[in-house]
Amino acid sequence: MTSRTVSLQGLTGKVFKIADVEAPPEVSVSHPANADTTLQLRVTFRPKHSPGWRDGKIKLRLEGLLRREIILPFKALVEGVIDTEPSFLNFGMVAPGESKNLEFRIVNRAGKPIKLKLRSFPQFVKVVEVKDGVIWLARLKVPSGVSQSQVISGKIVFETNFPMQPLLELPIFAAVEKQRL
Repeated sequence: MTSRTVSLQGLTGKVFKIADVEAPPEVSVSHPANADTTLQLRVTFRPKHSPGWRDGKIKLRLEGLLRREIILPFKALVEGVIDTEPSFLNFGMVAPGESKNLEFRIVNRAGKPIKLKLRSFPQFVKVVEVKDGVIWLARLKVPSGVSQSQVISGKIVFETNFPMQPLLELPIFAAVEKQRL
């Protein structure tokens, strides 16, 4: 949950009030019921869904001013309660037949223990738990017979026991160099 205070003031110094507010379901707006020359709004964002960017508009209907409506745009980034560091794995350039290892951490902001179950991963990656469900190792093994340069990508997916974030995904990338003859 995040809250911000927004001040509204008419340019003419006239007394005005907010007659109505329209906002997305994750946003609540509290405001004074009385008219004044300056009004303080409290905008609160309570994300209910998975991580990612949210944007939208808050529409205020006003009484007492020539301008009858104000649109307040907003944008917010919802961080995952369970996340990884780094947020993606980039193995860089890899030659056919080569293996590379990258370590990643599971970050838990849930305030309570979580359970993770490795659900899926690309066929060219092996995932191993290193320490207590917190530190993991991803081992990329490029097949020997790759005959052309290519970018390979996929994601490692964990199931969690956290209802607000049932899946945790970690994208992976690698550039495979063409096999030299």
